[in-house]
Amino acid sequence: RVESPPRAVADWITKPASTDEIARALSLAQVPSQASRVLVVEDDFGLADVLLEQLHRDSIPAVHARTGRQAIEMATRVRPALIVLDVGLPDGDGFAVVEALRERNIAPHALVVYSALEFDEEERERLRLGRTDFFTKSRVSPTDFHRRLASMLPEVTAA
Repeated sequence: RVESPPRAVADWITKPASTDEIARALSLAQVPSQASRVLVVEDDFGLADVLLEQLHRDSIPAVHARTGRQAIEMATRVRPALIVLDVGLPDGDGFAVVEALRERNIAPHALVVYSALEFDEEERERLRLGRTDFFTKSRVSPTDFHRRLASMLPEVTAA
């Protein structure tokens, strides 16, 4: 008798489950163990899909987290080289994500804050996690943003 190897459990869902709970569990289940170089933290599914599609088209392994909680869990498991972070999230904000990553000693080679908000110097300092770049969504299209991100990746992944 040949037994198949046990499968790892990514998450538990209690029925009835909300859409957010199911999306979170699916995101955790599809996280490659160590292959992801980019973690996209974005609550707008449309924008996240555009960014992920562009990264995947360039053969850059990337995963998506919709909430701060998902971002922290994924960053802990995957240890991405680069995190793209939207500050406005459904369960808190990017400031809390950065603080939680600091507490867990998780520091990507680069953090890219891609937000609709503009930040003063004090807020930028609170968001800094190693090398940190800031982009405002209204000033940079997703395509331009991807181009800038792609130009950063060789340096980030080599680090």
